[in-house]
Amino acid sequence: FVQCDDRTEDLYISSRDMGRAFHGDMVQAERIPQGPQGRSRGRILKVIESSGFPWIGTFHYRSHHGGVVFLDDPRLPGPVEIARVHQNGAIDRDRVEVELIERSFRQTASELPSGRIVKIFGPADDPGVRFKSLIAQFGFIEEFSAAALREAQALRDEINPVERSVRRDLRDKLIV
Repeated sequence: FVQCDDRTEDLYISSRDMGRAFHGDMVQAERIPQGPQGRSRGRILKVIESSGFPWIGTFHYRSHHGGVVFLDDPRLPGPVEIARVHQNGAIDRDRVEVELIERSFRQTASELPSGRIVKIFGPADDPGVRFKSLIAQFGFIEEFSAAALREAQALRDEINPVERSVRRDLRDKLIV
């Protein structure tokens, strides 16, 4: 679907009318005749701005020519083809972040989007690696700024009695 600027309605975009657009991209679209269910339909004319979402997935080595990355987000096309020169040290079953080089939708098995690996998180079966890749995928900040760290250092370790009386003490509870 494309959300129109005027917010009056969304346009349904079939996979054959997507062009080279992916989820989250800002696009120029045109309205086309309504489909059999009477919903508004459209066709992507061009990508104005890429979404900038990180493309996270698991690298699978295929041959001495390279491999593919199967992406985690089902809204993104996949797999993404990775030439050997763009593996950047990734090995089979590494969790990685991919940057697209060539956008295309799969028309045949040989027409996959191509990309380069820009970050290697580590082995896919490592829970810590999975956690780090989720942080990247959803855009969470991994480190605090110097100002935030200074502010935290300035806080007292003890809570004053008035504040304590209005709080619920959960220090002895396991919270996951």
